[in-house]
Amino acid sequence: MNAHAKAATRARLLGKLIRGRATGHPRRRALLTAARHLHDTSGALLDHADTDGLPDDADTSIWAAHRALINRATGLAPALLQYVTAPVTGHAPTLPELDLIHPTFRYRARDLRARHLYVIEMGHLDSHDEDVALAAYSALADLHREWDQLTDDARDELRVDRTRPVVYRTADGRRSAEHLRGHLTVLDGTSVIASLDVPDHTAPGEVWQLINQAAPAAA
Repeated sequence: MNAHAKAATRARLLGKLIRGRATGHPRRRALLTAARHLHDTSGALLDHADTDGLPDDADTSIWAAHRALINRATGLAPALLQYVTAPVTGHAPTLPELDLIHPTFRYRARDLRARHLYVIEMGHLDSHDEDVALAAYSALADLHREWDQLTDDARDELRVDRTRPVVYRTADGRRSAEHLRGHLTVLDGTSVIASLDVPDHTAPGEVWQLINQAAPAAA
């Protein structure tokens, strides 16, 4: 299967997934419009399977599908369309770097990146089993939706207060810590027992280890 045929199959399958998700959806019309344009994209790619680059007809229809999905209320990220054209253009979607302060956001980002890598590396998008390929597209659709939500959450966090510390507290309530970018202050009760310089993106598990290892200053 050459690049154009592969891209045509991806367009057809993504269109099928979108049609399925349109049932009962508040943005049903927009989703069905996107699916129709993907059908056109698939046909244009097959008609020009022996050419180089993305055919003009396919480019026109893929951008029309993009416009149909641009409203976030559809629940489908326009970035999904780049998986369709990637075999021809060589440009596949990535999950961009985010400025993440809260440890929970960093954990979510790592989890999403791992899931994304798994789907891509396993090659399920081009599986000969249509059910497997559709499941891969469904996973990517959900993943990109979650990534967009993470992006919004991280932006809101920065907007609220970039200098607000993340507070940790042990189960017994005796020991706590305040983690700001690059700095960790550990307290035993109300007494500061450690003031540590730490990397900006220290993971929560590493923070807890530092809290547990901090020793009160000698009297």
